[in-house]
Amino acid sequence: MSKNVFDLIIVGSGPAGSILAYLLSQSGLSVCVADRRSFNGGNPAFTKACGGLLAPDAQRALARLSFSLPADILASPQIFAVKTIDLETGLHRYYQRCYLNMNREKFDAYLASLSDKTAVKYYGRCVHSITYDKLYRVTLSDGTILESRMLVGADGAASVTAKALGLCPEVKKYVCIQQLFEAPEDQQLYSAVFDRRLTDYSGWTFVKDGVSYVGAAFSPDCRAHKKLDRMIEDLEAYGYRFGKPIRREGAMLNRPLRPIVAPVSRDGSAALIGEAAGFVSPSSAEGISFAVNSAVAAYQSLKSCGDFSGYAAASAEIRRKLFLKNFKLPFMYNRFLRTAVLKSGISAIDPLRSRE
Repeated sequence: MSKNVFDLIIVGSGPAGSILAYLLSQSGLSVCVADRRSFNGGNPAFTKACGGLLAPDAQRALARLSFSLPADILASPQIFAVKTIDLETGLHRYYQRCYLNMNREKFDAYLASLSDKTAVKYYGRCVHSITYDKLYRVTLSDGTILESRMLVGADGAASVTAKALGLCPEVKKYVCIQQLFEAPEDQQLYSAVFDRRLTDYSGWTFVKDGVSYVGAAFSPDCRAHKKLDRMIEDLEAYGYRFGKPIRREGAMLNRPLRPIVAPVSRDGSAALIGEAAGFVSPSSAEGISFAVNSAVAAYQSLKSCGDFSGYAAASAEIRRKLFLKNFKLPFMYNRFLRTAVLKSGISAIDPLRSRE
């Protein structure tokens, strides 16, 4: 067998792809992982407009795998509350949250390292094309050709694999843009920002190791950067202070619109996991828990069926949870319901001293 022929190729080594590669370490399958990012640092393709917050659902998903994380993955400060702001109405409330503030680059690199000894890795090379004729053929940007009898797309919101397989989920697409600033020492807030005049999704502010991040999910058009500029100006008028600008980062985001069908090929030889499959919360955009759980579902199908013919059943709970998330949307994104919730103070905390 040629050294470039495998049982399974995983396109993408974010949390979904890396967890699947890790779970398959003892499977006896030959596994290859391809990703456009380099985990050796210094690769601009690595940066991603992501909050880098490990939500309770994601912690639970990792706990099921008996995972622990190295301390150097965590960022400062750790977070106990979120300040929810509606810039359109001027209302705000504080809510307790149990997130872990972490360095997303280090988190992804750690997960990817878990299968270094058992999977062949092709990093820093984009997937140029994917074709299928008895074997999947993945051609990388440097001309390298990889072949396999099975294929997994874990390549995020702009998934090349989903398009090649004809399995694109029904989603609304956004572009996430965030501006990085030097952080004032006395301003350490994590905020969720709403402003219907700028986006029908949400924005955020947070601090990691002396750097302030301010961003939002916008419709993918030429006005997105101007909208972020407007949001920053409005936050400054609201009392937020930001230091010297550092840089901007961007990423695509998929927001599922309807109950998602199982993203698997008819013959069970290929499947999508993580955000490539549309597995991301439509309310909070949290995706790590869905990435981990969908990787587990793909692994369970491979283990029990030898392919992905059991993936629909294994991912049923994930898809049910996404469906239920839609019932939360009106209370977050309908102006009148959100105003009513903020005015009511339901589940909010009343801080004795706010740290602006």
